Amino acid sequence: MAGLEKGVTRAREGWFVRVARLFERASVEDALWDELEELLISADVGMDTTATLVRRVREGAGAGKLTESRQVYDLLKDEMVRMLSLGGPAEAQPYLTIASPPPAVILVVGVNGTGKTLSI
Repeated sequence: MAGLEKGVTRAREGWFVRVARLFERASVEDALWDELEELLISADVGMDTTATLVRRVREGAGAGKLTESRQVYDLLKDEMVRMLSLGGPAEAQPYLTIASPPPAVILVVGVNGTGKTLSI
């Protein structure tokens, strides 16, 4: 059972959980942005994408005068969906749309241990 417990713990400690933990704080501080950037880069998001995402969320939080970390977390999720949408940021779609009738094949690619299976 030790192997099973270790696997469950590793899944629980995945990337999404670590990001969510950043936003368990009572307020948004400067250190949060640095830690978020570090997590994104360690998840192989890429330097340009990380910089763009953090900048957009930080600007959105400042423009909306968001002080609660949960509000900023929700903004982060919304911005990630916008960036990952097929239509691009200007025409963001809330979900992946598949043009052909089911069944369909969706390829999910990423570095080992970054939470692909858990996300799916």
